[in-house]
Amino acid sequence: MDAIWNQTGQQIEKTFESRRDDEKAWELAVEGLLTPQQQADYEELNQEFRDKRDARFKERDRLVQDANDRSRAILDDDQQKKWDVLSKEMQARHHGPAGMGMGPGRGPGRGPGGHPGDDFPGFRSHDDRPTTKPTAGAEG
Repeated sequence: MDAIWNQTGQQIEKTFESRRDDEKAWELAVEGLLTPQQQADYEELNQEFRDKRDARFKERDRLVQDANDRSRAILDDDQQKKWDVLSKEMQARHHGPAGMGMGPGRGPGRGPGGHPGDDFPGFRSHDDRPTTKPTAGAEG
């Protein structure tokens, strides 16, 4: 069973890598169509989006942590031990090798920045920025 899911995880990760490569190529092509001012405006919009998205994920994480703390508080010592084991197992599954699962920054529906919403065309995560700006078409 482990071999099946490890292999599948590696294959799925390759599809994510291919998609990220395609997104980077698309982004460079779009930037090549923009003037320097349009590129700056576009980047500003992306940064505003990332900031809002990150704030929402922090709030989500806070809500989950609060629910976890409140849930754990109603358990007796034996139940808390079982809860902790199950929580660690779930975290290992969601953050395990090959980046599988739905933990932060991974899993289906998560683009280069690792969060839902990164998938729309033109969104570039801060850690996927090209190191050089294209110049073709950007002059005018």
